[in-house]
Amino acid sequence: MRLAPGFAGTFYPTHAEEIEVLIEDAIAAVEAREPAPWGLLVPHAGYVYSGIPAARAYARARAADPDTVVVLGPSHRVWIEGAAVLEAEAFETPYGALLTDADLGRRIAETLTAAVPGAGGVPAFCEHSLEVQLPFVRRLWPRARAVLVAFGPGDLVLAEALAAFLDHHLEDENLLLVASSDLSHEHAQPEAQILDARFEELFVRADPAATLRAIAEGITEACGVGPVLTLQTLARRRGCRPEVVDRRDSSHAFGQTDRVVGYLSAVVGPPLEAGRK
Repeated sequence: MRLAPGFAGTFYPTHAEEIEVLIEDAIAAVEAREPAPWGLLVPHAGYVYSGIPAARAYARARAADPDTVVVLGPSHRVWIEGAAVLEAEAFETPYGALLTDADLGRRIAETLTAAVPGAGGVPAFCEHSLEVQLPFVRRLWPRARAVLVAFGPGDLVLAEALAAFLDHHLEDENLLLVASSDLSHEHAQPEAQILDARFEELFVRADPAATLRAIAEGITEACGVGPVLTLQTLARRRGCRPEVVDRRDSSHAFGQTDRVVGYLSAVVGPPLEAGRK
């Protein structure tokens, strides 16, 4: 099965030529990191709101040449038990079809099931937190395959299990990990800035337990709890400190400051060999 786009024309442009402007501007604004990072944190709102911070993180990783990109995002419309791999042959994008890595997807699904009964794999469905990443992936790494993982509520057990699996396979299978989350939702800008600054401080510490506790207590906000915890856990396992590339809120698009959504993008590296403790 090939999954057709569900959000082209709303969250992002239908035509590759329109996306190209955003990507080229991002490439011009930031230098690629060499060796390339192995992990990214990117937002997932419509490109008019969060496209710039997302594109800048992707541009920092453009020197990578991954065989497979593993994309993690929260499920907004479909209930997911723990987390699940979206099962499809390919995902259509404005740049053409992005093929999936079925073997890696199967092994990740088995890892999820072992960690949380009921987790594993599901037939592919349209989820914007995942779909908006695919044009970037297909444009920058056209030969790469993809594995898409949708998360339900954040879980440290699940994050540790998935991070342990990825830790053992990043080098051997030449993987790039993309975790997606937006930050504070629908607050006035001064309050949003406080919440998002707290998230940034927690995220770069790569302390998933502290991050989960802060989100549960309302000290900060992030809708992609599972992806964030997984990326933090993997960063900690590999002795890496995340580096923030961009942080802003939705007011930059149209100027509205009474109810904003926060966005942050980051890269995680050094190179794999140096990063391992």
